[in-house]
Amino acid sequence: MRLALILVAIFSLALPAAAIARDRDHDGLPDRWERKHNLSTKKKSANGDPDRDRVDNGNELRQRTNPRDRDTDNDRRRDGREDADRDKLSNAAEDATGNDPRGPDTDDDGVTDGRENAGTVLAYSGGVLTIDLANGATISGTVVDETEINCSTETEAERRHRGRARASARMAQDEDDEPLDPGEENEDEDPSWDEDDPLPGEGDDPFGPDLGDDLAGDGDGGGDKGRACPESALHRGARVHEARVVSTPAGNLFRSVALVR
Repeated sequence: MRLALILVAIFSLALPAAAIARDRDHDGLPDRWERKHNLSTKKKSANGDPDRDRVDNGNELRQRTNPRDRDTDNDRRRDGREDADRDKLSNAAEDATGNDPRGPDTDDDGVTDGRENAGTVLAYSGGVLTIDLANGATISGTVVDETEINCSTETEAERRHRGRARASARMAQDEDDEPLDPGEENEDEDPSWDEDDPLPGEGDDPFGPDLGDDLAGDGDGGGDKGRACPESALHRGARVHEARVVSTPAGNLFRSVALVR
């Protein structure tokens, strides 16, 4: 018994402070941090934004910024307008679309968040979806029967990405650092459209392997999984976590759209 108590004490000391920090309201914000910034320890406040800088308290904690000061570093730029991870997506945009403001590639798919078409739905009519991108541009394309439409809450998206990031870090430690065989890294480079391939809607799969360029840049079109949701979720103002688009001779097609509700 005495030995067991000693081992438990040693293990507890080895845990990171964040892992054993008390969080009575279970909102992901340690009580000590909430008290320091005059936030409630009895009511969930992770999604609150008392300083109105468009970054919620949960992300202020991750960014190590002050939830009561809209310009923590006093550089005359609000915390929401900063780009802490330099992925071309502002902290406020990352927050609104369920991305991680401290990780340039939230879903660890090899494509930075700023290139994954995060933003808000500008219009959806006649099967054509237009997204007002967080970087100020817009993108349009057709939603077809095969388009995957998924939904998550902001909290679910952020938890999923943090879990994925931890898993990827563990896997990276175990991977062999062996070079690729000659030519292996260019094996799938430069996909092209064959004139004999069916046009969208004429074949069994409009998203075949030779469909053309994937505008998100990753080529897999997998998107970020959430719960399947109806086409009606693509209403004006809906927040887009990411959208995968492919370019075809008939125009852009949406492979998948992941929404934050």
